[in-house]
Amino acid sequence: DLDKPRPRAASLAHSAPGPGRGPCSASKSLFTAANTSRARSSVVSSWLAITLVRRSAPPGGTAGILGDAELIRLFDLDGISKSNAIFDRAKLDWFNSEHIRAFSAEKLLPLVEVEWKKAGIEPDLMDRDWLLRTIDLVKPRARNLRDFATLFRAYFTDSFEADPAAVEKFLKDENVRQMLVELGGRYAASADGFSEQETEKLLYDFAAEKEMKAGPLINGARVALTGQGVAPSLFAVMAMLGRERTVSRLKAAQEMAARAMNQEV
Repeated sequence: DLDKPRPRAASLAHSAPGPGRGPCSASKSLFTAANTSRARSSVVSSWLAITLVRRSAPPGGTAGILGDAELIRLFDLDGISKSNAIFDRAKLDWFNSEHIRAFSAEKLLPLVEVEWKKAGIEPDLMDRDWLLRTIDLVKPRARNLRDFATLFRAYFTDSFEADPAAVEKFLKDENVRQMLVELGGRYAASADGFSEQETEKLLYDFAAEKEMKAGPLINGARVALTGQGVAPSLFAVMAMLGRERTVSRLKAAQEMAARAMNQEV
């Protein structure tokens, strides 16, 4: 009835590719989507019932993420799925990660700064260009905005603790920790530049000199530098952190491991 007031909330279903499961439906009431998005530090549009992501080109459009205006333009009742809609937290995280990847660092920075403020983080380097490059480096691994103040904390501040599980897996070996400390000294003494290529060459040359595989050094250094067992390319991380911070964290590998394992050096 067109004479009735416009509804303030609605729910609809539509086909979209889910994480590893082929096409899936997605719907949520406006009220619930808005509150869930805020609680999960989400960037998914909360005023719209759903945000649709397609990997194949929609009719009259291009492949990729569809923004709000494109969704409205392409909407058609014939495209609504007849199956029951599913929109749980796992799917919200997936939709959200797709949005974060698509957002420019410029657009993400003010949203990330809100999360830093909540966590009491003041980045050690306030250079805007550096912050934007670092956000671009880590955003492909982000599930929500909170990750920039938790999982990615070590990229922006020296005040962080390592994940005990990562330490147990990659820094448990005393020899690896000692080699990382020595590797830090090599980086400090090197007269070469500190690009990705140069940091990689030095590490592999060091491993060959010590007659050991580079893998344990790479995995251990990743934990020493980021506190996590999973990260972007180690050498991209080194170049982003710079020589001084890389050297300092490698030389502190013993202390980091001790704290994580509740032991004294």
